[in-house]
Amino acid sequence: MPRLVLHPPRTVLALGILAACLACLPVAAQPLGPMLPPDQPLPLFPQSGDEPSMLLGILTRGAGLTKEQRQQVAKIMDAHRERLDDTHRRVRTAQDELAARMCAPGALPADALAPDVERLAAAHRARLEAIVGAAREVRGVLTPEQLARAAAWTSRLQKLRTEIHDLFEDDHTESKSPR
Repeated sequence: MPRLVLHPPRTVLALGILAACLACLPVAAQPLGPMLPPDQPLPLFPQSGDEPSMLLGILTRGAGLTKEQRQQVAKIMDAHRERLDDTHRRVRTAQDELAARMCAPGALPADALAPDVERLAAAHRARLEAIVGAAREVRGVLTPEQLARAAAWTSRLQKLRTEIHDLFEDDHTESKSPR
């Protein structure tokens, strides 16, 4: 039978402060404002999470690649791996630095965040350029029929996104109505 371990109050307090700081991270990653209206097209690169790499998933999973094409794509990705990994690391580092500054105690003048925001924006741009470069090469492997399948897959994703948006909109509307 496991033993119950009681931690000293300082340890519990330190863990609470750590949890509060970590809670800031997901908030910073979420887009400000409402979700896109359902009549707008699905962006190639979603605003939250990791998601420029979704473009590569659309091209590879949605197209139905042959074994030979999967091998070609693997070679393309291997050629781009170092740059993709480096830009991903730069984005994560910039996000971590910004989150640390946001969660730090004391006053935080708006201009104090400008270098962090610039660094994050530059890292995102470099990552986007790396992904688009790899995606263009992957696209060159696909047949016109596979590109059409990828487009159909994207359309299906758009419909699902619209359905999810509608579900959340319904939930939001119900929570505001008086009971």
